[in-house]
Amino acid sequence: MLAGTRGAELNARSWRRGALAVTGRPRLIAMLAVTCVPAIVVYAIVARSDARPLPSPGGASAAALPRHAQSLEGAARPMGVAVADDGTIYVTEGSGEHRIRVLDQQGQALLSMAAPEAEAGASAPVYVAISPAREVYVSDQGDNAIHVFAPDGAYIRDVAPPADTAGVWHPLGVGFAPDGRLLVTDVTPGQHRVMVFDPSGNFAFAFGSEGNGDGEFSFPNAAAVDGQGRIYVSDSNNGRVQIFDAAGGYVETIDAWAGGKLGLPRGLAIDGRDRMFVADTLSGLVLVYDVSGAPKFLYSFGGGAEHPLHYPNGLALDSAGRVYVTDRENNRVEVWQTY
Repeated sequence: MLAGTRGAELNARSWRRGALAVTGRPRLIAMLAVTCVPAIVVYAIVARSDARPLPSPGGASAAALPRHAQSLEGAARPMGVAVADDGTIYVTEGSGEHRIRVLDQQGQALLSMAAPEAEAGASAPVYVAISPAREVYVSDQGDNAIHVFAPDGAYIRDVAPPADTAGVWHPLGVGFAPDGRLLVTDVTPGQHRVMVFDPSGNFAFAFGSEGNGDGEFSFPNAAAVDGQGRIYVSDSNNGRVQIFDAAGGYVETIDAWAGGKLGLPRGLAIDGRDRMFVADTLSGLVLVYDVSGAPKFLYSFGGGAEHPLHYPNGLALDSAGRVYVTDRENNRVEVWQTY
């Protein structure tokens, strides 16, 4: 718009110089043209801008951006979130009673769950995932375990750690691949890696080690699988998302978006359209990439004035195109509709 206005002013000056040589009524007509035409030009530019909104970062129009749907209250410093096929929402608490809160789609409390024989302050549930059998898997940093619950909150069992851990491990992220495999990020000191369990719950393989090189991790938080079977891992303290093939072989790294470098990526999920959603804790945004081919940044959301995110951590998707983000420091889960 500024360029259009400057051009109108330059044209006005040239027209004004010509008008000085005109006398009488013709001069009056020329002067009216000098004063009116620039205003018409500016109005046309403004009207054009209003009719065609500027694109958001990554090329998405404002109409294509997710819209805020609701805020869910009731969990103290929520950390992780998962949504079952029937719409039931599971949220882990990072403070307060450190329970797993279970909500319906309207945000009404249904029940809560806790680790077996959990002492006050000892349990520290972080991430949560729903298995194909609708069992609820919860990583607990206080117990250094993954607890498994029935949908009604009854404790079932713990996931057995792989033999090479000698029974000592620090599981953090939990998630399920479309084929039913369980993905676990492990942050045992000196052994930061990703573990893969087959659909029957048997340990299959692990990949990665602690460090900052290709294929290495520093506090991996979440893992997800795309439509081609590639595994994506939010390598949080290295400020990146790493991509691996189905066998755990390193492929490439995503460490930037339209606003610069990734800050502290944590929650991560991929929808049926191969769009990857990443909760970037430091920027307070959800970053969205197209990963159907070569990764391409699309847009971000969550930084608006009405529903700003303050330390987003966990992230989940449902079958209706909604994105659930744990807004830790605002003590709520924010929900956006993507389509």
